[in-house]
Amino acid sequence: MIRLSALVTIAITVSLVSCSFDCNNPGYSCRQGKCHYFGVCECPNQFVGVDCSIPRANVTTGAACSVTCHNNGICYNGNMCACTADYTGELCHHQTTGARCTFDAVVYEAYRPTGFEGETYLKQSRSCKLLETHSDVPGMRKFERKIFHADTSECAPQKVLDLPNPGDVTYEADLISSYKYNSWSLRDTVDNVKCQSKQTLLGISKDAPDSLFPIKMSARDGSSSNVQATTQNAPIALLFAPQNIPDVKGALVDYLEVYSINSTSKAMKSVVLVDNGWTNCAPLLADIFLYSYEAEFIQSLVAEGKTYLASDFNFTYRYIDDVLSINNPKFADYLSSIYPSELEVEETTETNYSASYLDIMLSYNTHGHLNTSLYDKRDDFNFSITSFPFLSSIIPSSPAYGVFISQLIRYARASTKYSDFVLRARRLSDKLLSQGYVCDRLTSSLRKFYGRYSELVIHYDVPLSRMMGDILS
Repeated sequence: MIRLSALVTIAITVSLVSCSFDCNNPGYSCRQGKCHYFGVCECPNQFVGVDCSIPRANVTTGAACSVTCHNNGICYNGNMCACTADYTGELCHHQTTGARCTFDAVVYEAYRPTGFEGETYLKQSRSCKLLETHSDVPGMRKFERKIFHADTSECAPQKVLDLPNPGDVTYEADLISSYKYNSWSLRDTVDNVKCQSKQTLLGISKDAPDSLFPIKMSARDGSSSNVQATTQNAPIALLFAPQNIPDVKGALVDYLEVYSINSTSKAMKSVVLVDNGWTNCAPLLADIFLYSYEAEFIQSLVAEGKTYLASDFNFTYRYIDDVLSINNPKFADYLSSIYPSELEVEETTETNYSASYLDIMLSYNTHGHLNTSLYDKRDDFNFSITSFPFLSSIIPSSPAYGVFISQLIRYARASTKYSDFVLRARRLSDKLLSQGYVCDRLTSSLRKFYGRYSELVIHYDVPLSRMMGDILS
């Protein structure tokens, strides 16, 4: 007897799906009715809406509704919109999870209810997390992450060439939402989001239409005629000119990304030619501009035989637009001879014995000794300044605590007196403790600073125990 047996293999695949509303997740609930196992609200007959919150009698149709509810939203009470699961906002015009293309970046956005306990991040890595920002939708929290087109990190979006419109680029990414922080469940979701960047169409393959673009761009080869395509590695010149803008004779390119398309393989390659590079030359131009006047003034004094007067400027320094002149009582008298009348000069000297220069406060004591301390104009602001990382952010803890040491080094180098050093260090420690830092680790960092950079604090003649008490007690 031959006995046959059958082997049956069942493969079960579990995958995340896109579903913006699941009443089983924290923050999502059914206002009426009951929550089904599959995450949808089963509404009583007299209620409608994703969460069964709208009485059916209040639904408004036709001319009785004074607003336009987008994306299949339901109008109720005559002027309000109840949105589907994938949209939110007053008129249902915001995707609950989506992407928005700007001129030079992709902005990923996610709206979540106030009870949301999880996180949303790009599929590539949890480090590519969307961070909470100000919400423009009442009753919803907003999370956002902006990634520039030229980004090459693991968070960079995927570029897809759009044909048959050469130059258009679609940026695409998968956003994963976990609804309980630092955990994973079958109710987590993944949303494929994308947006299309169209501005390259205006600059690469054709001149910008007058009605759409204030800057006209054209590509030319060695001749004077515009070109639509060139052979590989052939040089071209890009010409920019403003149009329909009165009294403007030039254009400043702040960001320029050029796309090339291989006519055979259809492969696309992009190169960032300008990335805020041209605007950075402003300080250098200002420095050269002012130096030309200063050099001309000193040379004229020497030519006139007034070297004694020129020597009074030996201790005069300038960094871009900040000027410091020490022991030169005639400096103010000669300002009009040095700089053009169009240049506004503002006196910032505190007293005859103290003045701020860049981030340093300089002062002479009664014995004629020069003391320095840290100067920060933000101290004069009547509002709080958000600075230094929060431990609740995605920044690893070690670099975050390294900020404490680096600032202590800065304070010690700038402060002649121990009291000035302690004042700054105490403010910093209080701020970091309020942002989630642990006192024991700050103490360990302070001990490390004291041991490694003893040459910066030795002139204070203060033991470590006292310093720890003055800064962290």
